Amino acid sequence: MRARALADRLRGWVDGLPALVGGGAADPATAAFCASALRRICDEDLLVRKVEAELGAAPWAPVGRVLIVVSENDLLGTALALLGALVTGNQVRIKVRHTRRLVDSLVAGLGVPCEVLDWDGPGQDDEVVLADIDAVLVAGGDAVIRRYRRAAPAHVRLVEWGPALSAAAIGPEADLADDAMLDRLVSDVTLFGQRVCSSPQLIAVDPRHGELLHARLGDRLDALAPLPDDERLAQHARAAELELLGRLDGRVRVALDRTSGWGVTSSASIDPALRLHRGFALVVAPLADTLAELARRHRRRLQTLGTWGAALPHGGFTRVCPIGAMHARSPLEPHDGVFELTRLVDFLAS
Repeated sequence: MRARALADRLRGWVDGLPALVGGGAADPATAAFCASALRRICDEDLLVRKVEAELGAAPWAPVGRVLIVVSENDLLGTALALLGALVTGNQVRIKVRHTRRLVDSLVAGLGVPCEVLDWDGPGQDDEVVLADIDAVLVAGGDAVIRRYRRAAPAHVRLVEWGPALSAAAIGPEADLADDAMLDRLVSDVTLFGQRVCSSPQLIAVDPRHGELLHARLGDRLDALAPLPDDERLAQHARAAELELLGRLDGRVRVALDRTSGWGVTSSASIDPALRLHRGFALVVAPLADTLAELARRHRRRLQTLGTWGAALPHGGFTRVCPIGAMHARSPLEPHDGVFELTRLVDFLAS
């Protein structure tokens, strides 16, 4: 289907998106963010411009039948993957579980043939899921990437978006009295339940701001949408462990809201053992040292750096943006340094 026609149908579907929230698909703030991003694609002709920019005038053909497997935490990523496969003329099979209702609605709204499979990972029959598939677009953790590398026949093209780490950095000149900027930081952390690659997993903080930022974020925890019950339980257990560790050697401070389940930790290390599963993980140390350590430990796995303050060294991140825009990557930008549509077509000799 042509890009403009696809965008026109998408526009009609987006208007009903908030009513579809539920079943583990998204919280209201995340649904509103996704709806806004999808409307922008329609209103600014971004899908048309993406096809023109990435595929140009060279002759190309769709790769064939594409299987889409995207983390169900990423509603926007699922929609964009589906649009990318369709706008390049491919036939689509998409695997879902908790977002089945949403994906069924999107497919119906776009009015295109699309095979939707509802299959959990442990019980999945890989031979059936991969039958007649020419390419797999898979976005998720290491385990799902490894699974499709093992299961896919040699002729199947793998388009992989593996796990990446994003972070925020708060410079010495940042004004922590600026409530609007603090709102943007909170939004970047909590959208998508902090479960997508563009979610900041840690916040590098100039030591001059560590104490105040910990306190200001702690004051906001009770206003956040509650985490699911199982995650809140895990947060309580982890917080108790970190509080004990803090008493023993002072390496970490932790604050946890017992109702929302969100928390704040402060330490001088990027070690994930010193932070909660969900929340604001402050690394209070010289910024250049923290960012250099991230680049060393996570080479080729760094994605988005959100900044508040002056420009900072950011080697290794594929995208740098102001705080508040960490999830707002334009479809015209590369995805982790790569243009997506070129992976879904075969370029033909002219």
